[in-house]
Amino acid sequence: MRGSLCLQGAPAITDAAEKLSQVRGLIQKVRYQQSLQTPNVMAALEILGSVIDKLVDCTRRGNADSHTQLKNVMSEIDEAAKNLRQQFPGHFAVAEKNRAVKAFQANAAIGLKPSDERVITEARGNDAEGALQINAPIFGDPAFLAQVAGVFGSK
Repeated sequence: MRGSLCLQGAPAITDAAEKLSQVRGLIQKVRYQQSLQTPNVMAALEILGSVIDKLVDCTRRGNADSHTQLKNVMSEIDEAAKNLRQQFPGHFAVAEKNRAVKAFQANAAIGLKPSDERVITEARGNDAEGALQINAPIFGDPAFLAQVAGVFGSK
């Protein structure tokens, strides 16, 4: 049964492995950055841990429903990971799988910095072809930044 699960669900398993790698990165951030170890973050980690336990149970069973169960559990892991990210102190931005072709594309904040809190940015899988793509916040005078964006946006 396990072999058939792997063959039928190969794309799902590949996606799951990539998502789990990203979740691992979040957990490592919390582990090694003491400033992230707040009560809200720790509560979100507990939720994530219980969902990961469901994943372990799902993979141990290896029955005919495992493919569907894997999809459901991975969806829960996605939600738990988003919740964890949202609990991080500061501002959090994600730019993922955006594509710009011969244009200006801003996938993050541009303007005045909202506060002195930390800014956490994750950018993955973005692509620009003959374009300017901003995937991390740029802070400064809004009028000047608008001029810069206009120069690049007009090409």
